[in-house]
Amino acid sequence: HLPGLRSYTHEQLAGQSPLPQQLLEADRLIVVTEDYTLPGVDFDTRSQRALVQRLARERGDAMVVVALRAPYDIAHYPEVSTCVSTCSSRPCAAVAAARALVGKVPLGRQLPVSIPAG
Repeated sequence: HLPGLRSYTHEQLAGQSPLPQQLLEADRLIVVTEDYTLPGVDFDTRSQRALVQRLARERGDAMVVVALRAPYDIAHYPEVSTCVSTCSSRPCAAVAAARALVGKVPLGRQLPVSIPAG
């Protein structure tokens, strides 16, 4: 448990104006993206990208993007200086990313693929 940690979902923030004050004043934002759909679920990646880009414009200096599954989401956020990719959508990958972000395990420095410009 991290003191002061707040969690928001895409559904809570998409289209919301203004963004919650706690989000705008946070020391750090960890934004998790995913680029896959589940059977029977319509997942709007354009809306996700728009929200992350909005957050980057308002808080890019305090933001880390964690891309679950494929690292290619990172190409859509060139204004974000810190990005992490799990290269997996499994829950253990999300746990590993969280552990790395709090310094429990080291982060790798290079992705296994090249990321084309977004």
